[in-house]
Amino acid sequence: MYSILMILSMAIIGAVIGGMTNSLAIKMLFRPYKPVYIGKWRLPFTPGLIPKRRKELAKQLGYLVVNHLVTPETVQKKLAEGPFLNEIKLFVGKSIRKFLNSNRSLVNWFQQIHLEIDQSQIQQKIHRFMDEQLEKWLNKNRNKTINGFIPLSIWSKVDENIERLSKMIMDKLIDFVTSDRGRVLIQHTLNKYLERIKFGPMLQLFLNEEQLVAKIQMEIVSLLQSDSNRKQLAEFIREEVDRVKARPLSELLEKIGEKDIKEAITKELHQAVDITAFLHQPLSNYLDSSEKEQLEIKVSETIVQFGMEQLSKHIHQIMDTLQIVGMVERQVDSFSTKRLEELVLTISGRELKMITYLGAYLGGMIGLIQGIIVQFFN
Repeated sequence: MYSILMILSMAIIGAVIGGMTNSLAIKMLFRPYKPVYIGKWRLPFTPGLIPKRRKELAKQLGYLVVNHLVTPETVQKKLAEGPFLNEIKLFVGKSIRKFLNSNRSLVNWFQQIHLEIDQSQIQQKIHRFMDEQLEKWLNKNRNKTINGFIPLSIWSKVDENIERLSKMIMDKLIDFVTSDRGRVLIQHTLNKYLERIKFGPMLQLFLNEEQLVAKIQMEIVSLLQSDSNRKQLAEFIREEVDRVKARPLSELLEKIGEKDIKEAITKELHQAVDITAFLHQPLSNYLDSSEKEQLEIKVSETIVQFGMEQLSKHIHQIMDTLQIVGMVERQVDSFSTKRLEELVLTISGRELKMITYLGAYLGGMIGLIQGIIVQFFN
């Protein structure tokens, strides 16, 4: 019985010593926070290991982060991941949508970023640009035929409406000839003609003027209603259109007056492009919903693709510029020793407890073996 108690006592004492030793060793990693002196003599193992080596620890943590955790390669891999790219696209698309649907004008947005714009100067520059482009276009197309720069669809429309135009001209002429104004014009023309011929005044005495005018009206109307005459007019118009097509632009400019044409076009363009109204209207009025949706998709994809490519391409330079090693080192070094202790215990508290238990277990086993050996030799 005595032997068993002795063996158990030595095992318990060994377990207590082993557990306390490991617990003390763990405590000495952090404690004491500062060196302890007796007079001028500093006690050994003070301060604790981590307080004593905190600067070196901070530096090594920085190297650990840069060389093994947040490396350029891991960042590039993260940037290329589908879920990450989708999140970025959603964010950019949402921002673009908010911008396009805003009730604020461009002027308001410029003012928000403290960017003043001279609207009159912008207007002048746009007008100057339009004038320059018109001049370039005229110089480029001066020797081309009119058929060369007017779309085929327009000529097709013209050709389709020639018959209608011919009929409309004839109908308008008939309306005029049969009207009071037409009758007066015919009567006046007839009188002038009779006055010029040799026996005209004599004929006027024998002719019934009203009947003659009515007869002339009927003949003119008959001519205008004739299908063959209408076809001839349509063919004449078609030939004139073909001649216009074959003319060079320079000839048209010369006949009408190039200066007058330029002034007329630029005047219309300047009036059409009102930059002041454009800058002050809400952004939501610029595009319809389908155009906004297409623009949002295209712009967000372009921005994200370009941004990710540039970020991935220059990630080494960016990380070098950020000086992550120094950043981590300064951040860790700014922590108090107590804060560091709390961080380590939060992360590895369970494992440190297991080390304490392991020390107690090993101490107990050693005490047990020692007790058995002592009893064996006794």
